[in-house]
Amino acid sequence: MNRRQFLQSAAALAGGIFVADAAIEARGLTVTRHDVASPTLPPGLDGMRIAHLTDLHLPCAAADRAAETIEAEEPDLVVITGDTISRKGELELVTPYVARVRGRFGTLAVRGNNDHWAHVPLSTLANAYAAGGATLLDNRHAIVQFNGARLQIVGLDDPSVGHPDVNAALRGSDATLPTLWLLHAPAFIDRIVRSPPAVPRALLVQIGRAHV
Repeated sequence: MNRRQFLQSAAALAGGIFVADAAIEARGLTVTRHDVASPTLPPGLDGMRIAHLTDLHLPCAAADRAAETIEAEEPDLVVITGDTISRKGELELVTPYVARVRGRFGTLAVRGNNDHWAHVPLSTLANAYAAGGATLLDNRHAIVQFNGARLQIVGLDDPSVGHPDVNAALRGSDATLPTLWLLHAPAFIDRIVRSPPAVPRALLVQIGRAHV
């Protein structure tokens, strides 16, 4: 299975999904909304609303606008796919920002290349997210409960400057659960599909900008 096939197999949740990419800094905010269905979606997850933030590069006026949108929309789940900060001095911005954009049932994040270049230790960055009510998934997975159903989220480290480890991320996971994958760079998908045969089928893949 190649990258295209893996992505084509990823059907999104039957609810609203909107994406904000603040990579253009203060020059603009792009919000897209998707309402798509999956024939394998558990009834309990029907209607779950996910907000996807990526490449925030705090501080950023567009990221502030994204936070305002999320505060107004009150999504069920918020995911952040890397490049939240670019410099060590910006670490103090993570906790208050994350506290503004929390999902009703969970907020999960992964690291991007710029998060690594900020030279902030993983534990320190994870603590900053936790203080704001979010979980940083670095080659780990988590379970979100929604309407009596369970959604599994797998988060991988950035492949360009980090060390993504699919085996570690899936340790103790349930291959039968609907699974959301989070990663910063899409090219790593080619390596995911060659990994263990027990890799959970992707219900949805959410990535950062189109790094190659």
